Amino acid sequence: MPLSMGKKAKTNRSSQRYPVYGFSEAEMIASAGRTVQVRDPNGRLVGFITPAPREEEIAAARTRLAEGPQGPTFTTEQVLAHLRS
Repeated sequence: MPLSMGKKAKTNRSSQRYPVYGFSEAEMIASAGRTVQVRDPNGRLVGFITPAPREEEIAAARTRLAEGPQGPTFTTEQVLAHLRS
């Protein structure tokens, strides 16, 4: 989903630059549910934006973490030994 970027970038306290979008662009990004392309006015790809996870997705992930592993777990060393065998 291409997105034209015509907004100026601002600088936050850590000197990182970030684009400022209007509500329509921000809603388009948030509702995409996946990574969107950012293109300049000539159509050249300049980057990608991945929308932040929804609150429901964050809550579900926290629940899964709290429940603990759902099967066997292996250390890195065990996985590497298996791959070498």
